[in-house]
Amino acid sequence: MMKLICVIVLVLFSCSSENESHIIYFNDSSKKVNFTFGDVFTMIDSFTLNFTDEERAIPRIRQLYLNEQQEIFTGDYSTGTIVRFSSNGKYIEDIGNRGRGPGEFDFMGNCYVDSENNLWVFDSGQLRISRFKSPNYNYHDAFTIENRIGNFAAIGSEIVALSRNYDRIFKYSEQGTLLKEVSIEPSSQDLNNFLTRFNGGGLSHSGENSVFLIAPEKFEIHQYSQELELMNTIANGENNSRFRPNPPEFPKDLNPFDISNKHKQWYGTFLHIGRIFTFNNQGIIMVAVYKEDLLSDAPTQFFLNLYTFDGHSIAEGLKISPKTFPVAVQDNVLYLTGDEELLEDGQIKPTTIMKYQLNLSNLK
Repeated sequence: MMKLICVIVLVLFSCSSENESHIIYFNDSSKKVNFTFGDVFTMIDSFTLNFTDEERAIPRIRQLYLNEQQEIFTGDYSTGTIVRFSSNGKYIEDIGNRGRGPGEFDFMGNCYVDSENNLWVFDSGQLRISRFKSPNYNYHDAFTIENRIGNFAAIGSEIVALSRNYDRIFKYSEQGTLLKEVSIEPSSQDLNNFLTRFNGGGLSHSGENSVFLIAPEKFEIHQYSQELELMNTIANGENNSRFRPNPPEFPKDLNPFDISNKHKQWYGTFLHIGRIFTFNNQGIIMVAVYKEDLLSDAPTQFFLNLYTFDGHSIAEGLKISPKTFPVAVQDNVLYLTGDEELLEDGQIKPTTIMKYQLNLSNLK
């Protein structure tokens, strides 16, 4: 691999630099440094999620799951079901139901679509993982676990999962037997306890026999094998880049299990670590970081960081449009959502899905 030339651009955390993005590694130092989201991602499609019932809509979609046919799965908490859409947003069916029986969900958590296109759903109310078999997505089986989990991946005949508090990784068999558990020591327990309430960080499958994960309280990407052995630690927050945020020390006068205006004010003073995604056919990791003001109606602002699997930084601080959220990656395509809108006539404008193709040619 050609040796990469490092060009560091310091971006001050101020209103004047909010629109700036920067590339910190590229091959030719004579090329421009200030790249934008549009230089790296090209829109290839945009559509809405349309139900047969025109009055139905899913508010605040923050996670999508995709099978090989690019069919879309997302949770509808108003009905307690997983909704299946075609690749262009046409409603197909609801999967599961609200309840506590087989194929039902007490409270839906994260999902995963495996390499055979089966859909796995974690029910955080019952600590149960259910499987719905492709192609018809009928209920197949389920098992209960003893731990509350966040993101997980079904790899072969095993499940690798990150605990909801980001302090442990688990490996289960398909039948739910706990095969291995590894502890992760947070840099600050109070900080970790508070920030995990906001769903930052997460886990993403590399497409092979490993996963990448990042916690919300420290910018550091860890790669673990399917055997839960630590393989690599990359892209830590020690290079003074604004877009690798390491949160400040949690205030000693605040309770990490409370939420007050003083908590919210402190929360709004720094960038936060969001979800992690992988472009597996490109060997690229993407970490979303964001700015959020809990004391106002200002939209959450996301920035995207790109790194190679072996730890080289490609781009940091790629700013996406306000009121849009990174929700999924498949192959070479990033999916963003825009929130549904209530129109003047009382009708609901459905959620918009935007597809962007990753294009690294400008960075070479």
